[in-house]
Amino acid sequence: MKHLFSLFIITTIYLFAACTPYNSNEANIRMIQGTWLLQDVEHSVLDTVTVDYNEERTYLIFKGSDCIQYMPDLQDTLKFTFAIRDYKLILFRDSLILNTLHIDTLTNESLILSHEKSERVYKRIQE
Repeated sequence: MKHLFSLFIITTIYLFAACTPYNSNEANIRMIQGTWLLQDVEHSVLDTVTVDYNEERTYLIFKGSDCIQYMPDLQDTLKFTFAIRDYKLILFRDSLILNTLHIDTLTNESLILSHEKSERVYKRIQE
């Protein structure tokens, strides 16, 4: 019985040593890939501007380490590179940090990004 317990302990140690530790940054980079449609922007301060997001569409497209913000109604396209660190989406242009957004929610269907006093709600439309 003592040898069986020792074998169990040694096997458990080898299993944990062989496992790759969970890396949320890599998992979030994989999960964010695809096309996201802006559904709503919520501000914690009073905002008098109303936007119909069914009419004025904004897309975020993540492919590899690139992020494209595409607004077809305004015929505007912005291109960035991005990184994810500790649940923060960091957008770069020419290797300079342009913006940092907190990832509040990231699921297969929903992406919620916040910055200071606003929150942007996206839904996935394509992987």
